[in-house]
Amino acid sequence: MELVATGRTADVFDVGPGRVVKLDRPEWNGLSHYEAGIVRAAHDAGLPVPEVFETVVIEGRHGVVPERLDGPTLSDVIAASCDLEKLAAQFVELYCRLHEVDLSGLPALVTRLRDELRRSGLSADLRAELDELLTELASGVNDQLCHYDLHPGNIIVTSSRWVVIDWLTAAAGPPAADFARSLLLRADSTEPGMASFLAYVRQDGKRRRSIDEHDLGSWTRVVAGARLAEGFDGSYAAWLTAVASRQRTP
Repeated sequence: MELVATGRTADVFDVGPGRVVKLDRPEWNGLSHYEAGIVRAAHDAGLPVPEVFETVVIEGRHGVVPERLDGPTLSDVIAASCDLEKLAAQFVELYCRLHEVDLSGLPALVTRLRDELRRSGLSADLRAELDELLTELASGVNDQLCHYDLHPGNIIVTSSRWVVIDWLTAAAGPPAADFARSLLLRADSTEPGMASFLAYVRQDGKRRRSIDEHDLGSWTRVVAGARLAEGFDGSYAAWLTAVASRQRTP
């Protein structure tokens, strides 16, 4: 099999016309089968995701066989685009479409965020502040489908549609948390056009989702603090800490 892509948890191989196989790395074995269940449910709900043909085990590695998607990532399209405002509007529209769908059986995002804050390594006082802020923000908000890793690198632009990939982090939670996470994920990017694209996304998303600047900033603080549980260090960890403590605004 020809290796066509590699990531943190899996490798992707070409296995013939119209198909690839995504195989978990040994230390992440089982993730692809879990993700396949989410993607199938999303596909059945009419969302723009890859079709999943089957799950497999190859030489002890768990994997999934989805359709092959031919096209650049949205990141590549942004870098070459002269109309970032239009792309941002399409991105926000895609967000709204995801949040309208109800998928059963997803983990609770708020519960995950609380656990991640506990493991963030932040000071006890700051963790307590962010935990209280999370309770306040999530109070009375209906849970909806959150991809929670939706950034331009996880959208493939084919000749006919945008397709959302990498659903491992999907959860049921407040849409504003999902939106804040997307803005945070590429906030430090130096990719051509990304800063302008995110500025348009922020502006249009606040309007479309009726999120005010204060709440969006508060969600960004919580999400930044929780992201530290993923094991970052160095300058990026320091930047996340500064965002979580309100010393920096992405």
